[in-house]
Amino acid sequence: MTISTTQNQDRVRRGIALLKEASKGRFENLECPDCLKPGASVWVTNPVPDEYRTWLLCAFCDFHSHVINSGKPAYFTEDRRRADLEERDRAVLNPMVFKKPLE
Repeated sequence: MTISTTQNQDRVRRGIALLKEASKGRFENLECPDCLKPGASVWVTNPVPDEYRTWLLCAFCDFHSHVINSGKPAYFTEDRRRADLEERDRAVLNPMVFKKPLE
């Protein structure tokens, strides 16, 4: 399946909309950028000190995406934290040769 530039831009816009919803405190039953059903949810991880990720997942399709936050997101709470995703992030970060410098 080939995705046009316009379709990709629309998908990115819908993904950004999910992040905006998270900043407003909405984390569940959001419109998925792929299937357009209200099954998207927002999760956070803190795989290593001072590193934060925001994950977007859909319960209805295989959509998943994440962003690397530049700092701790305002919506970061323990109840939005997912250990399985955090382990996945850690598995990528730990073997890296060039790590983010400590501030």
